[in-house]
Amino acid sequence: MNKIKVDKLKLHKTKILTLVLVPVLLIGLLTGCTPAELGLYDLQKEMSNLNVYETTGEVEIKLDQIPKEMQEEMGEKDLAMLQTLLKFSTLNYEMRVNVEDEFMDGSFYLKNKFTNGKEKLISYTIKGDNIYLKVDDLKIILERFSDNEEIKDFLAAVGDAKYIHINSQKDLETPLYGDGQIKKQRDISIKLLDGLVHEVYRDFELGMIEQKGDTYIVKLDANSLTNFLKPFLLYSLENSNKVGNFAKNFITNLNAEELKMFQLTPEMQTEAVKGIDELLTNISADKEEMKAQINQMDAFINPMIKETLGDSKIETKITKLAEGNYSSEQSIKIHIKDPANKDESFNMSLTEKATSKVIEPFEYSFPNKDLTSLELVAKKMPPKMNVSIDGNFYTLSKGLDTDFAEVEAKIINDRTYLPLRQIAEAFDEKVVWDETAKVAFIERGDKRTEITGTIIENTTFVQIRDFEKVGYGVKWNAKTQMVTIKKK
Repeated sequence: MNKIKVDKLKLHKTKILTLVLVPVLLIGLLTGCTPAELGLYDLQKEMSNLNVYETTGEVEIKLDQIPKEMQEEMGEKDLAMLQTLLKFSTLNYEMRVNVEDEFMDGSFYLKNKFTNGKEKLISYTIKGDNIYLKVDDLKIILERFSDNEEIKDFLAAVGDAKYIHINSQKDLETPLYGDGQIKKQRDISIKLLDGLVHEVYRDFELGMIEQKGDTYIVKLDANSLTNFLKPFLLYSLENSNKVGNFAKNFITNLNAEELKMFQLTPEMQTEAVKGIDELLTNISADKEEMKAQINQMDAFINPMIKETLGDSKIETKITKLAEGNYSSEQSIKIHIKDPANKDESFNMSLTEKATSKVIEPFEYSFPNKDLTSLELVAKKMPPKMNVSIDGNFYTLSKGLDTDFAEVEAKIINDRTYLPLRQIAEAFDEKVVWDETAKVAFIERGDKRTEITGTIIENTTFVQIRDFEKVGYGVKWNAKTQMVTIKKK
């Protein structure tokens, strides 16, 4: 089997694995009928209903191996810097939350593992859809690595400002907490989970949760996942009418405001209900065949899970220390192996410890000086295009927008050529063709710069270095076969 077919097969298997596991885990890990499973759910529900509270935590990451391609993209210097940072530092955080007021603030720190000294990275304040990032501490740290071009561009764009203001609706097109949404989202999510736990899956045992006193422990690895997967799918199939009717009723009863929270439209709501009806009809007609396929998954899905996840595992502990006082610990090991290519293995571990407790309502304020906006920072950042020669595509960052498009590259006499008009116009340049002279120009006002190219099938292709004639910076990475073109 050639490499392309092998790669496509691996990609196909990975997609199947993702499609199967994601919805199953989201539902399965939150449901179950044993005392430990119900106890954990009630504890998580209790914690999610906190109104005014604070959380502090510490995260430690160990990076033992990353894919060779990722190493090449990062470069030796950035990779060495990251490894040094992870070796000597942990990430600490603190935050305060007032759900009713839709307010949150907090900070992230780098903590030296050996001296316990802390260095603030960034602080934030969030009120509704408005986010204020305090970046003056971050700027000091980034200046240590100012030989990095992206960091230089960012620091220049921020200038003397100490805060960056972001409006999530305008700048990110993702509303956060405006109009009481955080509480409404919490309430509707609890309503959904209550139905799944107490109605749909009330007779299903998850088998991954144990209780020790006031502590609940969840352990998940490849073996426990494969042991859980088939029983869960069979239970869902046998109770498909219960699952489907609950889903239909939940979706049907969403009002206009709730639909907006889930980024749904009335048309999508109607289509979803119609799709569930069709699915239930198909299950009714083919239930025995589906059951047989699930029973055969030991030979297909389970080996795929074990091969992909290897010795990866997650262990989570949640403890109620006292009324309104909780702790959590999480240990994650991700070791994804590619049997066909040892260099493409990924091996990292993460541990996190956190505490959350109820606090008294607190006063807060917002910055009103030394302020810039994300929109203004983004506009000051020079547009940059990364062109994958092997992949025949580019990504272009302009302001807050990122564009993606296919592009045809040509290799002529060991030189890389790109289509002039497509690349130049992506940067909002004006390309003029002189039919008499058979020459292309880039025109800026009264100034024309001749760009000598090679015409192939009525398209002018130019060497990548020709863009330097009109003030672009061009870099070529031979390892990744990537061209970077930046407007200066």
